[in-house]
Amino acid sequence: MRYSFKNSAIIHFKALKSFDIVNPSFNNFRSGVKTLNEKIPDKTIERLSLYRRLLTYELIQNRENIYSHEIAQLACLSSAQVRRDLMVLEHIGNPRKGYKVSQIIEQISAILGKTKVQKIAIFGVGNLGRAILSYFSGKMLDLPIVAAFDTSLEKTDRVICGCHVYHVSNFEEIFKKDNISIVILAVPVSAAQEIVDMLIPMGVCAFINFAHVPLKVPENIFVENIDIMLTIEKAAYFAIQNRDR
Repeated sequence: MRYSFKNSAIIHFKALKSFDIVNPSFNNFRSGVKTLNEKIPDKTIERLSLYRRLLTYELIQNRENIYSHEIAQLACLSSAQVRRDLMVLEHIGNPRKGYKVSQIIEQISAILGKTKVQKIAIFGVGNLGRAILSYFSGKMLDLPIVAAFDTSLEKTDRVICGCHVYHVSNFEEIFKKDNISIVILAVPVSAAQEIVDMLIPMGVCAFINFAHVPLKVPENIFVENIDIMLTIEKAAYFAIQNRDR
């Protein structure tokens, strides 16, 4: 393992400061980079986010340039896939020196909309909700979870994992105050659609859905369904297939 994660939270913050919302160079970003208004496939966005994270660690190690095959090794992908993905960037690299690490991070950040803060709320502070709050606490400065909501009086009006928990009945006031645009749903199946219906008029543009139910939303609303049970079942299927070969 190449990376030392001692004091990683502090180091990671210092590395990202140069490329996120505190970087004034984004205000003059060149028109060659795709913006959020230009459609990029979901899987490509996922890989670009992965490249950004991996390259940030490389930058911490004072790496200035990197080749596509080296990025591919870090991401466990093919060099051809990496080159196709990076074609959405203005920076095309150099055959002798490869890609400039800082420029790739900067341009991917622009594509991912990391030039401004987008606030997140989570609904449901049970075991799953608490785990999510604990894991992400302080890790994504430009995508902070600023509020949590629950129906249980035992969980509300307190701070859990650094996040204030409100009663669901107070959602309208909090959403108007904090301008929240992304919501994580860690609620029972029976509550998911009702919550979505009341939040869309508040300006929520994207949902990360951990409830095991499809959501009905307008075409302009993004939903990412995360079903761990389906993932485990898929893994079990391929485990059998690979074992029987």
